[in-house]
Amino acid sequence: MIALNDSESKKTGKTSPKLENAQETRDIILSSAVSLFSEMGFNGVSMRVLAKAVNITPAALYYYFPTKKDLHKAAVLYSYKDRDVPAVAMLAVNDAEQNPLLVLEKFIYRLSERFYRDEQFMRLVQWTLLDAEHDENIRNVIVEVVYQSHFASLQKFLEQLAPKKDCYMLATFIFGMVMQNYFTLPIRKHITDHQMEMEEPHEVTRRVMQLLNNGMSGKT
Repeated sequence: MIALNDSESKKTGKTSPKLENAQETRDIILSSAVSLFSEMGFNGVSMRVLAKAVNITPAALYYYFPTKKDLHKAAVLYSYKDRDVPAVAMLAVNDAEQNPLLVLEKFIYRLSERFYRDEQFMRLVQWTLLDAEHDENIRNVIVEVVYQSHFASLQKFLEQLAPKKDCYMLATFIFGMVMQNYFTLPIRKHITDHQMEMEEPHEVTRRVMQLLNNGMSGKT
């Protein structure tokens, strides 16, 4: 259990944990929060449960995150931090020698791979989308974290690749095809004749690119 620094608490009016490595402890809290939020969603997790999971007092947890909403936002940011950034950064590279369709294919592959191999991340995304419908704070997190960076980057890239197309909807369909494919996998894998090899990232990428190539090169 992390001890509390009473002298500092008296000076500042806040309860402060006595730590050798505050950043490491913060990362541990966020890692546990991602795990719990991915299992039960925002409303299913209390700060007391979160504190118990990290083996600290609720007061110490509130020192790092004054409210559960603060912790949830930080957990979502933490979850996205090292996951989709490389894929999005790939879209910003302006290399005249690199085939834009190949860049897009690599982006879709990385997106597919993330949802296929990281079930915790996928479940957190699912819960966050559900919670966003009823919670403005969570909805704002989705807008700030996803749509103002990941979605916007993809849309901008598509506008260069297919300027005459509705690139907003193209970006929507790309995310939708990949995400919905893996969101429904827990059910679809029990359907007769389902083949798990068809869910491999390279196969999903191939099918999505096939649809996109037909759509972006077509006249309609």
